[in-house]
Amino acid sequence: MNKIFTIVFFIFFLFFLLLVYRAYVINQPCKHEIKIIESGSKFQIDEGILDRFKRSLKIQTVSYGQKNQNFTALKDYIYFIQKEYKDIEAKEFVKIDIINSFSLLYTIQGSDPTLKPYLLAAHFDVVPADGQNDNWKFDPFSASIDEGFIYARGTLDDKSSMLAQLEALRIFLKKNGQPKRTIYLAYGHDEEASGYQGAKSIANFLGNTSLEFVLDEGTMIVEKVLKGLDAPLAYISSAEKGYLTVKFYVNTTGGHSSMPDPEESPIFIVSDAISRMKKNKHPSFLGYGPETNLLKRIATNLGFFQRIVLSNIWIFRPAIEL
Repeated sequence: MNKIFTIVFFIFFLFFLLLVYRAYVINQPCKHEIKIIESGSKFQIDEGILDRFKRSLKIQTVSYGQKNQNFTALKDYIYFIQKEYKDIEAKEFVKIDIINSFSLLYTIQGSDPTLKPYLLAAHFDVVPADGQNDNWKFDPFSASIDEGFIYARGTLDDKSSMLAQLEALRIFLKKNGQPKRTIYLAYGHDEEASGYQGAKSIANFLGNTSLEFVLDEGTMIVEKVLKGLDAPLAYISSAEKGYLTVKFYVNTTGGHSSMPDPEESPIFIVSDAISRMKKNKHPSFLGYGPETNLLKRIATNLGFFQRIVLSNIWIFRPAIEL
């Protein structure tokens, strides 16, 4: 009996050593060298940049659904952008196309045609906001500043990206003139409604254009997102989940509400269907996608047991999914 216990203990001990080896030898902290490039001119957000951003936030470019948008506001926004950044458009090597009436595509032609162009993308529509019922501290389209924060729809998602790109481009062109590599700036008007009219139309317009890379809207730098992780976490978004819309239809024999059928009520039938769907969950693919490397990198900044678990998703997947 003692011999069997010893063998079992030895096997478990070896397995534990394997987990530790994977966590501390194979899964090493990222050692990529980060070079800080000093620039001769420091970028500062002056009052003009801040004012343009705030005014852009006040234009209520709301998407309520596919082909259901505040089209008047979209026109106002395009007019605002073309007016405020007319100096960019005035460059002889810059062209702007209005795609499908409301989306924008800037082409900054590079001087070296052998270099593949790259594309920076953003969107300027926003989701609806009810200042009274959504617990906003300020009106969601007021662009109010409080304690260093700007309150408005679009501050993060995603007028900030668009305005930052245009301001950076303006500074670059003023200092350096025409770039060597062609740059595309693509701005969709209906991303919050799936982008079928905006991003898809821009893609069709570009056709088979070969790009060096595309940089689109990403995630934020977050803090305290995981227990035990004290450092801020900057996500690099490389994939996005899909979605499925399910509609339930029930046809039953009519009747009077004073004498409902306790077994075959349409509400009960739909409720049962929803309950069955909830119980039949989509299988997890944790550990097979881009989240795997994210969790492994996070693991190197955590304590012993958390590092062991996240470095060995292959064995601890059920525990992580709880």
